[in-house]
Amino acid sequence: MSDKALQMQYVRELRIEDIGPIEARAGVFYNEQRDLVAIVDGLMYLGDQGDRREIELSVGTRIFGAFLNTENEDTLGVGIGGEAEWFFNQRRRSSLKLSLFYAPDILTFGIADNVKDYGLRLQTRIREKTNVFIGYRSLEIDTHTTSRKLDDRVNIGFRRTF
Repeated sequence: MSDKALQMQYVRELRIEDIGPIEARAGVFYNEQRDLVAIVDGLMYLGDQGDRREIELSVGTRIFGAFLNTENEDTLGVGIGGEAEWFFNQRRRSSLKLSLFYAPDILTFGIADNVKDYGLRLQTRIREKTNVFIGYRSLEIDTHTTSRKLDDRVNIGFRRTF
């Protein structure tokens, strides 16, 4: 959450035969201008599955379903991108995570020409299966006439694993 936006997300690891583990996410983003964005991710881990890695990479898709506050300005975008997470030590308590997703014009429908979503966050584990983070996020939809920033702020949050 930030001063003017809130996002909630459900994350689950799926094991797909012959592909391996996929991190599936589904969530909603809501801001002060009453824009509502449904976000669905499917990320595949890259590299070996060793326990000693300090950098973890994943790539995949992000689907944006944006219902903007202005009537008839809704959009759907299929983005590609990924995340890189660097752990400060072998204990994997704290990390710096970069995420980049881009939905180009050819994969964006409705009023948008493209959708850009990127962020950087510092996170640390405070208890078993509970992380807190602080970071920056930018979520922007470029239309035929303007560029509309849905989120462009510092945010804080937590992640609880069950």
